Amino acid sequence: MADIPATLTRRRGRIQNICSVQSLPLHRPSLPPPPPPGEVSEIGARPAVASSGPRRYPGGSSRYFRLQLSAIPAKLGINFTSSNKETVKSSDVLFLAVKPHIIPFVLDEIGSEIEDRHLIVSCAAGVTINSIEKKLSAIREYPKVIRCMTNTPVVVREGATVYATGTHADVEDGKLLEQLMASVGFCVEVEEDLIDAVTGLSGSGPAYAFTAVDALADGGVKMGLPRRLAVRLGAQALLGAAKMLLESEQHPGQLKDNVCSPGGATIHALHVMESGGFRSLLINAVEASCKRTNELQFLADQETVSAASIKKTTLDKVKRTASKAGISLFNNNE
Repeated sequence: MADIPATLTRRRGRIQNICSVQSLPLHRPSLPPPPPPGEVSEIGARPAVASSGPRRYPGGSSRYFRLQLSAIPAKLGINFTSSNKETVKSSDVLFLAVKPHIIPFVLDEIGSEIEDRHLIVSCAAGVTINSIEKKLSAIREYPKVIRCMTNTPVVVREGATVYATGTHADVEDGKLLEQLMASVGFCVEVEEDLIDAVTGLSGSGPAYAFTAVDALADGGVKMGLPRRLAVRLGAQALLGAAKMLLESEQHPGQLKDNVCSPGGATIHALHVMESGGFRSLLINAVEASCKRTNELQFLADQETVSAASIKKTTLDKVKRTASKAGISLFNNNE
């Protein structure tokens, strides 16, 4: 990637999350557990920690909850505030890392604080650039918006991110986001009309992979392997296969054929998979995720979800995950 101007590098140091607590998992620095399903808003923190590039301290906020500060890993150097507006005032780059149906409420809250210097990056599935620009344009002219879709492996610097720039975001804004997200994996610019398909493939893809490893491990256990070893072998098989594919640049079908000896065990196993519709299931899964992404945009456009219901949904979900994430939460009645 081309060198990033010094002005962009300086801007990079002021990255914030605008998010509800359900989109803000906190992990211990060593051997972190994966974030709750579908939630990767920690991208505002982990890239800055993982990257060797210049950085300052990122932060985050939530209108509905406070996090007990003692639960925040000092190693991440994160500053939290209970006010989204305060976050906007002290930031240049804002990640909208909330569920799609919450986006309109966040924009209503922070819209009056948006200035020309702000770059708005939406990570919400299905929420279009036009819908965000339309919402913000009622308050401020020419908002700079970028839409992106990433995935949970960003927490181990193996993420896959695509982005599309809005009407008023310039090339340098795109390069800034690309620099940020390239520090935690693969990042490339695409046309916005492809992002829903990306959501179905790589956005939801880690869940497909985890399910595959879980099933492979079950098969290993059935055949007598210890569970821990079975999981490790299944995960390593997927990891190694992915690395071979990326490094060799061969067609996946060719690499598959290379494993299959005539009359061997692997071709017999593949026959069972084909008989069960393995390929069709994956294709249908990508399609279903893509279609649901479109539905989420429709829900966001309706703005029929009340703030109270968002608050309750968020609290219920956090109660289920707080013990695993190691965080304490307090209801914020602001």
